Amino acid sequence: MVYRKDIDALRAISVIAVIFFHLGFLKNGYLGVDVFFVISGYLITSIIKGEINKGQFSFWKFYERRIRRILPALSFTVVAALIFGYYLMLPDDLENLAQSVIASNLSINNVLMLITSADYWAVKNDYKPLMHTWSLGIEEQFYLIYPLIIFYLSKWKDTILLLFLVIISVLSVSLFLFYGSTAARFYLLPYRFFELALGGIFAITNVAYPISYSNRFKWFFLAALSYMLVSGFGENRIDVILTVLFSLGYLAAFNKEGQSHIQFSVFFENKILLFLGKISFSLYLWHQIVFAFARYSFVEEITPMNQIPIQVLTFSLSVLSYYLIENPFRNKKVLSNTFVFSVLIICILGSSLFAGYLYAIGGIHKDFKSLSLKKQEFSFQKLNLLSSKDNIHIHYNEKVRELDKPFSTSNSKKILVIGNSFGRDIVNVLLETELKDSIEISYLDDQTEMNSEIEQRIINAYAIFYCAKDFVSKNEFKRRYVLDNSAWNKLICVGTKDFGNSNGIHFARYQSIQNFSKYYISPKKGISQLERKLKKEWGAKYLSLLDLISDSKGNVRAFTAQGKFISQDTVHFTQDGARYFANMLFKKLQSLILEAH
Repeated sequence: MVYRKDIDALRAISVIAVIFFHLGFLKNGYLGVDVFFVISGYLITSIIKGEINKGQFSFWKFYERRIRRILPALSFTVVAALIFGYYLMLPDDLENLAQSVIASNLSINNVLMLITSADYWAVKNDYKPLMHTWSLGIEEQFYLIYPLIIFYLSKWKDTILLLFLVIISVLSVSLFLFYGSTAARFYLLPYRFFELALGGIFAITNVAYPISYSNRFKWFFLAALSYMLVSGFGENRIDVILTVLFSLGYLAAFNKEGQSHIQFSVFFENKILLFLGKISFSLYLWHQIVFAFARYSFVEEITPMNQIPIQVLTFSLSVLSYYLIENPFRNKKVLSNTFVFSVLIICILGSSLFAGYLYAIGGIHKDFKSLSLKKQEFSFQKLNLLSSKDNIHIHYNEKVRELDKPFSTSNSKKILVIGNSFGRDIVNVLLETELKDSIEISYLDDQTEMNSEIEQRIINAYAIFYCAKDFVSKNEFKRRYVLDNSAWNKLICVGTKDFGNSNGIHFARYQSIQNFSKYYISPKKGISQLERKLKKEWGAKYLSLLDLISDSKGNVRAFTAQGKFISQDTVHFTQDGARYFANMLFKKLQSLILEAH
């Protein structure tokens, strides 16, 4: 194919947009990935169709090129992320990284992200070094099936191929616009297929029906695409569709000139921009790894000032990756297939096995004093790898589900706790108090449908505690559980809680903290507003947890006085955290239980 400077310029613009999005400076920069999808569909189709027309197409050669193009740089960065994580991360985060390593190696990190991090815009994703490989998962899955479609339908006329691609694209865009969850639309290939396929449709039609565009149209598509990456219209589906259409318009508008774009030389003759386009794949691979570990261990927030050294490091690693990995591994004259595939097997298999081991041991590869975790206390025999409920980091919380049963006939004070994982935290607080020998606790998941057995639990309860991550309104709760005045008087709503965005930065500072009782951190955005809303909603029935650990500025404690993390995931209690709250709440809980009755 003729080298097109405009495509490298477009790659550069797109990867810059993605990078500034992940820095938190460009709200619509994530659409740069959609531009990459269109470019990929266009280039892959052009290559495959060109070889088919010349009778030179080979599936083996196609996949060989794709493997050489993608996997060496990807595998190297995955290994690097795993090594950094091993030395810098807490066990729970390292275990999550281990999952991502395996998923990235298998080209299914988009599926893993759907399951574990449905909200792509959630702050927690900023701390995931391999979060961004979801898009490579989509592309690699596309490459598995797309060449088959092109090759076998090309045996007939191009009109048959085009008709099929149009039909599939219409189905895909219909799925994207009208069906499925927001997360599914974002992460899964069927919802994204149209973006790559439309690039392919343009590649085929452009050969048969080339169109010349005036400079006015060229400026329009360039400006429109830039607007989408910077601002857009604020609705994801509309923004994606328009970005795809403007990307196609851009490719069409600048297609005729090939290498010469005199009127647009500020873009297409700019050596810096073209170089960024050439190294865009390495930039994409490295940027999130550098940003995630920077946030995790070195800077609490990336600012316009501290982002400069972070960007320099990202650029330096990308340049090294481009010259030492991308280029050599793509060139058959430099590295043979035997060498390339041997290295890839070692990297992929080695990192997958090591990641599997770390996942199996819950990331506890050494003692972690701040979490009261000792390596020798855990073994493969104690971990059920096929059940998330037995995972070492959530076992303390999940074990509470065993109490989801009717009350016994004992004379103990009957305490009913309704909620989800937050409710299970409150059960653990109650079990860590001195009240544990005088009470009997029954736990009820707040998603359970009301029935006669649950009604009996409510009637028999001495006191009822309600705590959930997503609180329902007071009236909705009363309606859902058919509470009469007697049952309503027993109710206590236990407040929300939060311990920041990540424990990583506090773990990195751990050795330098002089007084854990005076170490306060910022909670996630919106927590103080939620706390005020819940206090107003529930009034006298509200028991605030945040008030117990907040300073005058609304910052919260991350550690107990003994230097133990209150939460291992910034949301749920560790056993040390539950004991910490149990000591503070003992007298209050005792009083509330008596008042409720």
